[in-house]
Amino acid sequence: MDIEIEGGEKELLRTLKNGISKVLVYKSGLYPTAVSFLLEDGTTISIRVKEEHIADRFEVFPISITKDVPNAAPGQEFDGSEFTPNKGISILTKTEWDRPATANERQAMVGDTAGATVQTEGKLSDIPGNALNRVSLHAGIEIARNNKTPFIIASSMFPYALYVTDCDFSEQINDKFYDRENLY
Repeated sequence: MDIEIEGGEKELLRTLKNGISKVLVYKSGLYPTAVSFLLEDGTTISIRVKEEHIADRFEVFPISITKDVPNAAPGQEFDGSEFTPNKGISILTKTEWDRPATANERQAMVGDTAGATVQTEGKLSDIPGNALNRVSLHAGIEIARNNKTPFIIASSMFPYALYVTDCDFSEQINDKFYDRENLY
């Protein structure tokens, strides 16, 4: 199964090349939950995650791109002048799968472990032969910056949370999990 952003969402991402004035990162609880790009023309493009149920006890959180503005104060702000989306934006795809838990993994679990599974993320080529469910999803974006290090926003394994490069309250991202597709 593949979960991809829709054509209209890709068009919204393409508008980032018109110029970014600010990037605002929002959080709920401990982790980032939304990122908004304030564009030079006054438009706001926001990235969040949405929940998709794949199977019993197996859900994933692909990204969603909208013009909605979060109704909260941002937890961190970046100057938009450091972003160079005209030099490239990539959509990041990852694969998530679940597999039966090993005996050692079940020992570390609480409660009834009969039928326990472990959900993992990685590249399509990482899926083991004993995977029960698998899905590839558009999980984030990568934008070029002046300092040559990419800015990445991607869905986390924590429900509704995001990984955000250089964000003070984000977990560290392992960008090796992602396949990249140039948006333009």
